[in-house]
Amino acid sequence: MVILVIAMTALFAPNAKGQIAELPFGSVEKVEQYATTNINRIFLSAWYFNKTNSTWTPFAASDWYGGTQLTNKGQMDTMVTNEISSIFSNFVAHTNANINKDKGLQVVGTCYSWRNGNPRYSFRVPYTFIIPDKTNGVYKVPQDIVWPSTKINTDIPFYISKLKWVRLEIGIAGNPIPFEVHDNRIDPTTDILSSDGFMYLPTEVIMESSKTNGLFWINLTIFHNNSFQEFNGDGQQITEKPLRTQNSIANGVVTVTVSGGDSGRAYLLLQSSNLINWTSCSPVSYVSPFTHLFPGGTTQSFQYQSTTGSLFYRTVTTNVPPE
Repeated sequence: MVILVIAMTALFAPNAKGQIAELPFGSVEKVEQYATTNINRIFLSAWYFNKTNSTWTPFAASDWYGGTQLTNKGQMDTMVTNEISSIFSNFVAHTNANINKDKGLQVVGTCYSWRNGNPRYSFRVPYTFIIPDKTNGVYKVPQDIVWPSTKINTDIPFYISKLKWVRLEIGIAGNPIPFEVHDNRIDPTTDILSSDGFMYLPTEVIMESSKTNGLFWINLTIFHNNSFQEFNGDGQQITEKPLRTQNSIANGVVTVTVSGGDSGRAYLLLQSSNLINWTSCSPVSYVSPFTHLFPGGTTQSFQYQSTTGSLFYRTVTTNVPPE
């Protein structure tokens, strides 16, 4: 058995405002390049079938700690191929009588990012048996052999410093209604923000989420570093939807209706009698987690006695993680 371990640590540095300019998704190339950036370890271990006890037995191991900067998947696959080729050549030439070369070498791999002493899987090598050629009792490496290569995992880990909350909406291109929403306020079991501080994005989706030619569209909202941000399917930051207020008076009661905004956005309602001096008149409130069910937007109402003397109301956003 060959086990491939690839360690990766990639951070997204915020700007002076504490915000991230762009995230690397929207195409196969962007996702694969991100997933190989900062890889610094490859560990290989090979197993053979033992004639004596009829079990798969460790054959050899190779452990590489990077001094070479990997920049793309092709470069990584070349390194992996070279390592497996070297191990397999030694296997074919080995003289240990207990080795059943007819069953070949078993190969499997796991590739993962590494942070705080724990793995975050990014690539894998599927289970593969490499069988040598045999001519007149002599074993050789097949001339037409196709070496196993790494396959990207179904979810890719992204590490963003001080990440507190994530919401991911996924839809089919051309249909504005998402078919899948990940938000712990709706269902904690669908949360893509793990306790290890990484968010795990579905690979198939983020490889095909470009707003110009993708199969899917996504809207990713995050709260990190005391900053609320949204990104489209190309990983580009997008402008927040504005909050709007509308007032009505009936029976001495002022009803202020707040609409618009993005799900999870925290805000306060302010009141004023002169449009100069404003005071808070509500607790911290949040835009509904169910905005995806209401294409026209959700609303939240506040009521006050008209005797307060306040004639004007407006909202102000505040950087508090969603609840």
